[in-house]
Amino acid sequence: MWVFQVETLDSSRGIIEFKLVKYLPLCFCRLGFCVLAAVIFLINGVQAADPVTLPSGVKKENFHLFLFVGQSNMAGRAQLEKQDKGPIDGVWLFNDKGQWEAARPPLNRYSKLRKTIPSRLNPALGFVKAYRKKFPDVQVGVICSAQGGSSIEEWEKDRLKAPRLYAEAIRVTKLAITAGGDLKGICWHQGEANASRVSMYPGQLKILVGNFRADLGDPDLPFVFSQIAQWGEEGAEFNQMIIKQTGTIAHTACVETDGLKGFDKWHFDSPSQRKLGKKFAQEMFGIKK
Repeated sequence: MWVFQVETLDSSRGIIEFKLVKYLPLCFCRLGFCVLAAVIFLINGVQAADPVTLPSGVKKENFHLFLFVGQSNMAGRAQLEKQDKGPIDGVWLFNDKGQWEAARPPLNRYSKLRKTIPSRLNPALGFVKAYRKKFPDVQVGVICSAQGGSSIEEWEKDRLKAPRLYAEAIRVTKLAITAGGDLKGICWHQGEANASRVSMYPGQLKILVGNFRADLGDPDLPFVFSQIAQWGEEGAEFNQMIIKQTGTIAHTACVETDGLKGFDKWHFDSPSQRKLGKKFAQEMFGIKK
């Protein structure tokens, strides 16, 4: 009997990878089959989570959902200050148990993609506050799936090598909307990892936007992307390129980051993260479907 070792077990996506270990006599076959059956049972058991339900008192026609994706600035690197802490009125966060909970920063805390670095302040907080200010009668749902350091190549739909960032973002979003609510748009902040090689980015971004829209069932789903840091020279070429993409991809907008500041080479500081989120909301308001 050939013996295989479980190399990767990802119950959230039903992925098992096996590695050939050694050959054992036939008498061990029955035991091996029992172990394999137990693994399959474990995965099925983990996946059999409770159905997603709407937050108490929230009506699905009054529940506006947004997906936040990208790399470290979207994951959140700026410090959470006193004004950023605590629950956010009328805002809900999709958690790692597949349910909605009262939102409080950090808003990328439940992303399966996040690094071991603690998530902190990201643009989603400024976004939802601005959105609720404009639409006080709606409830807002936040789905955050960002990973620091990720390039746009790592967000390709058919990527087989881990991490499968796009697949995870689609998985969690589809799960979140099963209870109801209206997915209103996607906020994308990424580019630092591609700042030194921008020539292919326009085509890659267009494909990415198209994939999100196709897989989430809305060909006109609003999509807002953003310039990166402007306080150094490294992002200048990227920033000049990204702002032009609204002319080639319908129902999109681009956040301009002039005037924003950072605490290191690439990352926005806390005041600028709040402003960045507000800018994302303002651009989302302006997209006409």
